[in-house]
Amino acid sequence: LYFEGVYNRSEFFINGSSLGKRPNGYVSFMYDATPYIEYGKNNVIAVRVDHSQYADSRWYTGSGIYRNVWLVTASPTHISQWGVSVSGGNKPGYLAIAVEVDNELNATANLTIVNELVKDDKTIAKDAKKLNIPASTKAKLITDLKVKNPLLWDLETPNLYSLKTSVYKNGELIDETTTVTGFRSFNFDPDKGFSLNDKQIKVKGVCIHHDAGVLGAA
Repeated sequence: LYFEGVYNRSEFFINGSSLGKRPNGYVSFMYDATPYIEYGKNNVIAVRVDHSQYADSRWYTGSGIYRNVWLVTASPTHISQWGVSVSGGNKPGYLAIAVEVDNELNATANLTIVNELVKDDKTIAKDAKKLNIPASTKAKLITDLKVKNPLLWDLETPNLYSLKTSVYKNGELIDETTTVTGFRSFNFDPDKGFSLNDKQIKVKGVCIHHDAGVLGAA
């Protein structure tokens, strides 16, 4: 169960069993509900929120479940939650990719991890590597993709790419996820200020206060 936001001091239950507590109201979080589910029966999910200390902010924070809740399902061998990270490589035009995979089986999982960079439904770069994970453990694959003449993200042309990460076992697709990414460079200089892709830009500060300005979550 993945909660994007619950305000605040919350506790979570499945069929009367507590999954855990969260004091903060803004940080997303996730609980593994698998051990508590009664398969073939109706299951009750309950959330308790204590916002009795309501005067805890300078704007209206909202109360209760104020953002999306997701039921995440996966095979016993799957990409970990938030398991794909993308960053700039050691050279211009390279993407450094890290993929963490969780193997909950009682046997070694022999996998193939495919990373495919796509823009406008066209494959820009692709990579496939083997990853063997012992039983009941996690493992991380580190790789990179070379991208020729990448289109840069900037304010006028916010070019973005989609990185599709797929996990195959014995030739069968068992999990996949897509990560949105892009290419840009930035720099802060004490004399010249901020520059994006070697172009100086004036930064204007903003504060949206939980999506609705001075009204907060209203």
